[in-house]
Amino acid sequence: APLDKDVADYLAQNGVRRVFTGHQPQGQSPGIVRCPDYNVVVVAADTTFSDMTSDNTNNPSDKRGAAVSTVTVQRSKTTVHGVLSNGTPHGFVIHVDWAEDSDAAALLGRRFSDGSWGKTVIDGSLQTCRGEGWTLHYAILSCDLARSMLDPAFALSATY
Repeated sequence: APLDKDVADYLAQNGVRRVFTGHQPQGQSPGIVRCPDYNVVVVAADTTFSDMTSDNTNNPSDKRGAAVSTVTVQRSKTTVHGVLSNGTPHGFVIHVDWAEDSDAAALLGRRFSDGSWGKTVIDGSLQTCRGEGWTLHYAILSCDLARSMLDPAFALSATY
């Protein structure tokens, strides 16, 4: 869900462009939320419940399975890469200056008309995710199709 306007405004007014958090499970890859009106991005990197069907014989609390992601924070960019629970590689780079993002990365953290969110990048395509209770629905979209489905509040502009 997007940040409350008061929170986004406070962060932007104080020069905060990125927020990193955990302790809120996001599925198989970190969750990204952009606040286009404030140029703030939130990265929630808790993948505790990536694969509820994983073999947890050796570790009864293992709900991640094969899924793993790393988040690397640098001054001008954030890099995420890893593998999903089925072994599929994913990854992307989000820049502090959103205009530097690749076509697919620019769609991450944005909401779409079907209620899904841009989740990660797989082979240049966008993986989206929509939650329905405890069930997550994933889809792979071309960048063109994803752009056509953007929620107007999260539309791309010349600035971002």
